[in-house]
Amino acid sequence: MNKKIEQAQQGNQQAMEELIQQYQPLLISFAKRKYVNHSFEETLQEGQLAFIIAVQHFDPTYGIFFGSFAKQRIWRHLTSLLRKEKKWQETILVDGWKEDYNAILSTTEDLDFRIWKEQAESILSEKEKQFFDLFWIKGFTVAEIAEQMNVSTNTVKTWKKRAIKKLREDLLSPNHPPTGTI
Repeated sequence: MNKKIEQAQQGNQQAMEELIQQYQPLLISFAKRKYVNHSFEETLQEGQLAFIIAVQHFDPTYGIFFGSFAKQRIWRHLTSLLRKEKKWQETILVDGWKEDYNAILSTTEDLDFRIWKEQAESILSEKEKQFFDLFWIKGFTVAEIAEQMNVSTNTVKTWKKRAIKKLREDLLSPNHPPTGTI
C-alpha cells in the first residue's frame, strides 16, 4: 500500500487511479452523507479531490495509517464545503439591502466560543491546554499531538480523558453560567 502511495505521490497516474478505485466505497459513503444542494456527483468529485490531496500530503514517517489520514482529510473537506455552502445560502436580500446573517451569527458564536475557551483554559493544566488547542481547535490527531510533543499516544489519551472530565464537571456544575449557544 505504501509503495502505491509513493508512486502516486511521484506522479504515477495509474497508481493514483488504483488508490481512488480502492477507496471508492468510502468516497461514495461520505458523499451520500454530505451532499445537500450539490448533486451527489459533485460531492463525490469533491471527495475525490480531497482524497488526491490526502495522498499528496501523506507522510508515513508520522506513524499514521493512510486510511485514517485519508478519512479525516476527506470528511473535513466535505464538512468545510457544506459550511461554505450554508454561509452562501444564508446571505439574503432584504428590502434591497444585502445582509449576511451568517456574519452576525458568526460574530456572536465567535464571542461565545472565546468566552467558553477562556473558561475551559482556566480549569485545564498546561498540557491539557496544549492538547485542547491542538486537538479541538486545530484538528490534530492524537498520534500527531504525541509526535509533536514528543510523548506517547497513551500520555496524550490521558490528557484527553482528564480534559474531558474537567470540562464535563465544569459544564455540569450548578455554578456554571449559561453562555449563549454553547
